[in-house]
Amino acid sequence: MPDDAHDVNHKKHIGAALKPLLANDAVLCTDSGKSLGAAVREIGIAHRPINLAAGVRDAGKISHVQNVNAHDSRLKEWMRRFHGIATHYLDNYLGWRRRTRFAF
Repeated sequence: MPDDAHDVNHKKHIGAALKPLLANDAVLCTDSGKSLGAAVREIGIAHRPINLAAGVRDAGKISHVQNVNAHDSRLKEWMRRFHGIATHYLDNYLGWRRRTRFAF
């Protein structure tokens, strides 16, 4: 499959997965991948690409790549104790984490 055809197909899958999850006024911060940018444009929401290779580490005053990475790291560390969870129960685990995150 040519790269262009792969990118178009990839964009469609990304757009289909993201559209029901994002509000119309959402701002999505991503790496500078072509497929993500194209999918976000098709959905019609704001996109703030972060190009780490060019030294860009934030998307304005709101989001910084280190904040995103730190949150991701803390979530993975918290979930590690369960030795994997079924995606069917993921919402329950994430709700539990939100409720207990500031309790300790």
